[in-house]
Amino acid sequence: SYSGIREFFTDSYSDTKKAQPATSHVDKYIRGKVLELSASSNTNRAFLITSNDRSVMYVYDWLYEGVEKIQNAWHMWSFPAGTVIHCASYANEKLYLILSRGNGVFIEVMDMGDELQYGLDDRVRMDRRVELTFTKNADDVWTSSVLPWTPQDLSGLDGVITQGWPAYVGGNFLFSYDSAFNNINTRFDLSDGNTAKVVMGESYWFEVEPTPPLIKDSRDRVSYLDTPTVGNVYLNCDMYPDFSVVVLDKETEKSRTVYLSNKRAGRINNIIGFVKPVEGTLRVPIRRKSTDITYTIRVRSPSTFQLRDIEWTGSYNPRKKRV
Repeated sequence: SYSGIREFFTDSYSDTKKAQPATSHVDKYIRGKVLELSASSNTNRAFLITSNDRSVMYVYDWLYEGVEKIQNAWHMWSFPAGTVIHCASYANEKLYLILSRGNGVFIEVMDMGDELQYGLDDRVRMDRRVELTFTKNADDVWTSSVLPWTPQDLSGLDGVITQGWPAYVGGNFLFSYDSAFNNINTRFDLSDGNTAKVVMGESYWFEVEPTPPLIKDSRDRVSYLDTPTVGNVYLNCDMYPDFSVVVLDKETEKSRTVYLSNKRAGRINNIIGFVKPVEGTLRVPIRRKSTDITYTIRVRSPSTFQLRDIEWTGSYNPRKKRV
């Protein structure tokens, strides 16, 4: 079964109460019965917990320009398998979650204000963040203090240097996890001294599947009679780390992955150390009809990925017309 959400408001012209549906365009998106809803007018965001999967939260973002709604977007946050979300509540632009994980029950806080922390120039995009002190021993092995929680998924365990060599501050590094002591070990040279600080956490996948391009006629109506052929898609990013785009052919059900990076090999101004996310435009070759393919942007990085807009080039040869 599916659930729907309505937005209650007072019409300023007729002074009457109305409840417009907020899920009319995604009527089969929210699975199960809604158990809890928490919203904030400061951040224009609402969270839903349903009975279908307690490790998933449905998120609703909205935005008004005057009396016109210009954003009505739904997406979901998926937590690691085995997680049970008991409660979600807003207070002072912070989201408080009560979660059951494999090794206990936790209260976790997410700052929706997205402020800069740890003296860095970028946000740290990880869950369960904690700043640990690393100490170097006589064998040049760096060992961290004990993690306050036990990692659920080691593939998502990551770290960002906050105090150490200036060239590496803000970047991540290779390390190993010691389950016997619940800490981190590495031979990566973190600092010129014997101590360094690193923010450890669990990185997560960010995925978005853009709507395929459509053509409108002279009356501003979408034309479904002929579809454009997309040659290239251009992703205009305000800042981006390494990420990938998965292009899926709907007819053959075969996919290919395009890997994109903010590093430029062979340049005289190459940077040694951490390469900060920068602004840029990246090209993804498609060469198919817009209705025959989908492409999904996938990012898993502690650094910020900020997509400004998407452009495309291709051809459109209408051979049919409305009657």
